[in-house]
Amino acid sequence: MALELAVKALSISLEHKSKAHEATRKALQAVRSAYKGSRAQLAQLEERLHLTVLDSASVVAQLTQMKAKQRDLISANRAMATKLVKAREAPQALAAPDKAAPQQSSAGHAPPAAAKRNTALGADHFATSDIKP
Repeated sequence: MALELAVKALSISLEHKSKAHEATRKALQAVRSAYKGSRAQLAQLEERLHLTVLDSASVVAQLTQMKAKQRDLISANRAMATKLVKAREAPQALAAPDKAAPQQSSAGHAPPAAAKRNTALGADHFATSDIKP
């Protein structure tokens, strides 16, 4: 009878160990499955991050080009403003010595009013000090 009890105890113990082994195997399989899913998610996230970095680099390159164009435009604007100031000052410098005597054309009369420069804005309007780099 002791032998039968020992066999029965071993049988129950073996059955519990078998069930525990099966539960452990299933848990390990679930962990492996979750790991594979995590790896796939990680790969997707890495790809998205890579694309984001490429997009960011593209945006930075575009901003750099835009800044260069802006500097070129500012430089051209300053040059044009300087030319306009010089063009407005040149007729005034030429007319200054002869202010007392009006200019006569070859026909013997003063030049028409349309030929005179419009100096209402003056040279101050085209000053370059308010143009910022």
